[in-house]
Amino acid sequence: MAVDMDMDVVIVGGGLGGLAVALGLQERGIRAEVFEKAPKVRPHSGTALSLAANGLRGLDGVKPGLASRMIKEGAHITHLRAIGRVDGEPAKEVIIPCQPGLMCMIPWKTAQQTLAEEVPDQSTLHWRHTFVDYKAIEGGVEARFEVAVDGEGGQSSVETKVVRAKLLVGADGLWSQVRKILVGPEGDEPRDLYLNTWNALIPTESFRSLNLHQSNEICINHFVSKSKLCYLSDSGCGLTLWQVRGPDVSGEITKAYAADLEAHGPDVRKVRALRQMEDLEDMQHMVEAMKATHPDMVREARQVDRRPLTSWSNSSKTVVLIGDAAHAMYPGPGEGARTSFEDAHQLCNLLQEVFCSSPVASLEDAVTRFEKIRIPRVSKIQAYAAERTYWPEYIPEWAKKLTDAEKAQRSKEYVKWVLQYPECMFGDPESTYWKP
Repeated sequence: MAVDMDMDVVIVGGGLGGLAVALGLQERGIRAEVFEKAPKVRPHSGTALSLAANGLRGLDGVKPGLASRMIKEGAHITHLRAIGRVDGEPAKEVIIPCQPGLMCMIPWKTAQQTLAEEVPDQSTLHWRHTFVDYKAIEGGVEARFEVAVDGEGGQSSVETKVVRAKLLVGADGLWSQVRKILVGPEGDEPRDLYLNTWNALIPTESFRSLNLHQSNEICINHFVSKSKLCYLSDSGCGLTLWQVRGPDVSGEITKAYAADLEAHGPDVRKVRALRQMEDLEDMQHMVEAMKATHPDMVREARQVDRRPLTSWSNSSKTVVLIGDAAHAMYPGPGEGARTSFEDAHQLCNLLQEVFCSSPVASLEDAVTRFEKIRIPRVSKIQAYAAERTYWPEYIPEWAKKLTDAEKAQRSKEYVKWVLQYPECMFGDPESTYWKP
């Protein structure tokens, strides 16, 4: 007996990846709906994302013209300025030009709003829906959500909603509840990367006299001897991103948060960020900007990633993970959002063959093909991202033995390979270190 479905695809998570999938599927005539636990109007996210050629091509694969809109909403980056600083040595500066139209920075919140606005059927975006669990049913999957409902007198209550679909896409991020059910809670906890990050978005015009960065520029200061990174970037929308990242191997900085909160109250995150700057030279302009930043705008995070999975789906291929739920990675190389948009592009194309083509492809085959296309590529990207923390335990032994020139070549080849998307999906045959 056939079971009636409420929709073709239920998407858990209304972040960047989930919205991109919903947008792409609806553009292809597929019934897809998004269920997100957060309210529609979110607070300031305090961060921005960089989109390079692979992420932008992924967006255009979701919907032609989407990349151009992101660039228009954000900042078209024309070059990177990288400054390496080793104690006792002169600073070394390198300017890296970007190909026209193939790199942008955009506030996370703006990127999310842009994707949400592009979804053809706004009634399919369900906010304040917390995913609880799913179970297999005949012909698909049944998902259960808890829905926050406002009542009279400001009182709120929680109701349960059950929806049925042929496929559930888990796009619910780093702490994915879908992944927890799919993989099991034991042995799949996020992996500590021993780094803390502080960042904020501030109005560019208000701080122009500090010369934080040039227009359309990302400036990176790498304090090699201290294992610290400082970013200053044009982020579009009249905003500048400042970010500082430093080591916390013992966890003492993280553990001290409660005591710092008691001592500094609402200024706690800003105070902790400024401490990271105390031993860094030639960064007074950034320090002044940080001091003038409203404390509510400062975000603090412990860096973690997720261990690679050999499968992103359940045995019946009615549940599949994408984005951070599947492959959360260290953000240093900037590939988190980019690979999420690659996921969305490939999944939308494959599901079009299931729901819109003749002859119809099977859902099981489509999800299997999606995994075969995505997992080998993203596993390489995820592993290399972990290497860029510079912690020895995340660097392969053979890579540690490379000369400085060989390491530079490997890094250059990596960038060339990744940016060729969707060509050379599994590796660059012309490279030395990144062959398929």
